[in-house]
Amino acid sequence: MSLISKIKSLNFPPDQYVVIGSGILDALGIRPSVDIDIAVLPELHKRLEESGEWNKKIKYDKVFLEKDIVEVGPDLPWEDYSTTTKEAIASAEIIEGIPFMNLNELIKFKLALGREKDLKDIETIKKYLSKESSSFKLAKSFLGKEVEVTIDRPIGSKHPKYNFSYEVNYGYIKDVIAPDGEELDAYYLGVDYPLEKAKGKVIAIIHRTDNDDDKLVVAPEGVDLSDEEISKQVDFQEKWFKSSVVRN
Repeated sequence: MSLISKIKSLNFPPDQYVVIGSGILDALGIRPSVDIDIAVLPELHKRLEESGEWNKKIKYDKVFLEKDIVEVGPDLPWEDYSTTTKEAIASAEIIEGIPFMNLNELIKFKLALGREKDLKDIETIKKYLSKESSSFKLAKSFLGKEVEVTIDRPIGSKHPKYNFSYEVNYGYIKDVIAPDGEELDAYYLGVDYPLEKAKGKVIAIIHRTDNDDDKLVVAPEGVDLSDEEISKQVDFQEKWFKSSVVRN
């Protein structure tokens, strides 16, 4: 079971927890993580503790809960680290519907821990951030904005080279040049018939970790799609790549 699948199987309310530690490094394809560390709000911690399904472990004078490869901790702050769980949730990076401690916050977190392995991770994170794909940076600048998509590959059309069929409307943002020299690509979701042009809001990014060619996900105003729904609709093309849905 993948890290993402394992976390989803816990069925935690998304506004009451954040995956801390190296989980995001695994999710972004930076390096694998052998365990899953999660910080939760007090009400969720109490519910899990009272369920009897988790093993209790006292560390740093706090009650941690363990099950399989998952460790759930209470509120985050300690003497060398001041960010609360609530604040970490608010600034989390959402990947495939899972809230992960964002990379800049993770640097602060690992610096406070100060272990040799954490300091090595900090160097790895800094290198990743310095090399963050150009297309990802460009795509992120459009999140939440209104755009017009020119649809050159409408639903039902064939890819000119690979001959698969487009299951959603697919096109580009006119005059916005991506790093590959072509105009920035976009999936237009929420409409089940062919279009030529369409306006909408950028609700997410398809971030490819093995290809510097990220895509916008655009939908009509008022249309809200879950990460799972987005992944399913774009899988006809994204199944050939290692990608994830990113919203911030």
